[in-house]
Amino acid sequence: MLIFQEIVDQAVLEKSEWGLDIYFDMLRVFKAAAPWTCASVCKHWRNICLSCPRLWTKITQWDIPMNLPNLVAFQSRRITTQLERSGSSPLIGYLDGIEARLGVYRPELELSALGQLLASFHRFDTLELRGEMPTGIAPSSSEAYNLLENLLIEGQWWLGDANGFFQKTPTLKSLILRNMPKFSPRRSYHNLVSWATVTTLRIDYSPRNYPARFEPEPAFSFQNLMHILSLTPRLSSLTLSPDSVRTSSDEASVTVVLSSLQHLHTCSPGLNAIDFLKKLRAPKLRTLNTGDTHPMSSRALLPFIQQSANGSRIESLTISV
Repeated sequence: MLIFQEIVDQAVLEKSEWGLDIYFDMLRVFKAAAPWTCASVCKHWRNICLSCPRLWTKITQWDIPMNLPNLVAFQSRRITTQLERSGSSPLIGYLDGIEARLGVYRPELELSALGQLLASFHRFDTLELRGEMPTGIAPSSSEAYNLLENLLIEGQWWLGDANGFFQKTPTLKSLILRNMPKFSPRRSYHNLVSWATVTTLRIDYSPRNYPARFEPEPAFSFQNLMHILSLTPRLSSLTLSPDSVRTSSDEASVTVVLSSLQHLHTCSPGLNAIDFLKKLRAPKLRTLNTGDTHPMSSRALLPFIQQSANGSRIESLTISV
């Protein structure tokens, strides 16, 4: 239990509520992610825990304030230990990255811990990526991630021109994009992942989590979204959060047929939603939810339902009136 005492002492010495909150958050996730407590009960229990690599596969990395050096060291040791004890088992990862502010020094130990995780990306079947990555530490676009099935990416400016960091993901099924940098000629996202394998796609936009001057614009315009959808022949579930797509009424776009789509949840308001349903065909659609934030015009909704196999497959319909 020495390692716990170290981080308790560090948090108390900081005499800050923030430091204590971070400690308790880390400790709670730390204890739930791996059998640390069980492994410390006795030698017999420790041997049992060490003989089960899958018990050590859930790994979390925090962006720790630099005024808590003991927590940085604690996290580095924990990550190294879990990577070793998990053997060759597939991993589950939650990465906060490291805030890369100009002129701010980050401890080598912190960069090393994050680097270990990035070098092990090929072992993960589930990844949640948030925050920022320092320049030069991001994985190579030539890497293959043959185990990755579930991926969440939030606000990842480190993706740069999105030139295919996760292009080699032959088993990717579920993808969540949240508060991504704005779509541009250099950042198209068309090559971000292997879209052909994706069966579940969610695009979220939550500007309330950002200071007003850093509030991001939605990454996708209507045309960008339709192009991405044209790359997803196996897509069965699509969710678009409110305002996740930039509204534009004059963008030309071809009609997209999603032959595998069964579940559609869209809260995109106004003319953007009307255009979206006009340009989408989903012959196997079973559930449609337009949310309760913005009423949906019948001139967009009814034709869309009728073209979905004349409505014969629709089992659940939720709309705002």
